[in-house]
Amino acid sequence: MPCITMEPTDCAVPTVACSPVKPMESAVSAATLSSPVWRPGVVLKNLNLKSGHCVEVKGFIPEGCKGFAINLGKDPANYLIHFNARFDLHGDSHKIVCNSKEANAWGAEQREDIFPFQEGSETTICFKYDEDKITLQLSSGEQFSFPIRFPTEVISYLSLESLELKSLTVE
Repeated sequence: MPCITMEPTDCAVPTVACSPVKPMESAVSAATLSSPVWRPGVVLKNLNLKSGHCVEVKGFIPEGCKGFAINLGKDPANYLIHFNARFDLHGDSHKIVCNSKEANAWGAEQREDIFPFQEGSETTICFKYDEDKITLQLSSGEQFSFPIRFPTEVISYLSLESLELKSLTVE
């Protein structure tokens, strides 16, 4: 599967906005985006990820971070998964909280006791999209699954909150 590697100033593919502070749009189905440090708030659209695809997010967790989130779904109103690593946020301490959102309505939260994250360090999280679940593999090697709660044929949207993106690989 072909890969595209991009730096923030390399705009060889016109469908990808290359500024790290603006939303990014991509029509490629397999790509790697990398930079020294991408700022939090990255948004990718038109991903066209289907069952069997894997999204690997590598990022830096800033010092003083209360939590960070990675969202995969159709758009901001419809997340197949909202992955939220909470250091000290919303009454949770050192917990992973996952949820789904359909038509802006949140589902039931799934909490995981696994928490390999540290402020001021890099992490890698792999999301493997299957028809009935998303399997997450953390940089510690630990895995867990989150069920697909509403049907969708493709994941077209990804966003990051409070995580500095180092690279993103889609296979």
